[in-house]
Amino acid sequence: MPLLDTPTARALCSCLLALTVSQTTSTFGNAFAQASTDEQRRKALLLGIAVEDDADLRKQRALCDQGRMPSFRHAMEESGTPFPDVHIYCRTVLHEEGLRGRINTYRLNREATAIYSAARAQQLVYENIDGVERALPCETSYDVGYQIGWQKPDWSFQSKLISQAEDNAAACFENGATHPTLAFVAGVHHGQADRKRPT
Repeated sequence: MPLLDTPTARALCSCLLALTVSQTTSTFGNAFAQASTDEQRRKALLLGIAVEDDADLRKQRALCDQGRMPSFRHAMEESGTPFPDVHIYCRTVLHEEGLRGRINTYRLNREATAIYSAARAQQLVYENIDGVERALPCETSYDVGYQIGWQKPDWSFQSKLISQAEDNAAACFENGATHPTLAFVAGVHHGQADRKRPT
């Protein structure tokens, strides 16, 4: 049974959600309170990512990487707090990780390499660091692709798919409907674009 299908996991997710929202809105209290539209509130939450401490930012990345962010967003919306589209939020989290020099410290290089190889070979599974074959979620594939794109901003890779990157990322993070290879390519292109973006 997936972790988020258990009442305990849902409660834990809600607690983490409440903590994150509390921290973000306290930091941007005035901006969030003065936001008069849902879109302004979503933008305030995106801005809040930049002031999260490293540990909380890493938790957000884990929710994205593990495909749990749609449940997070649903809980936010149910609580009355407008939340950005998942792929936009997760991309912003990864961008902040890159700006802090932490893009390579999320997983061991050996596992990242295995995921990279599986995604490029259009496989749906990869071998983890314990030698166990695991399903390759598109969200994980996107994360590793983004990491590589950030490291190699000038790498010419599947340029014909650049125009599809946004749609493929959106489909992946909303419902896991993107093939891991396409998610990986989208991650590479987004990582490259964000590395070149003025800060």
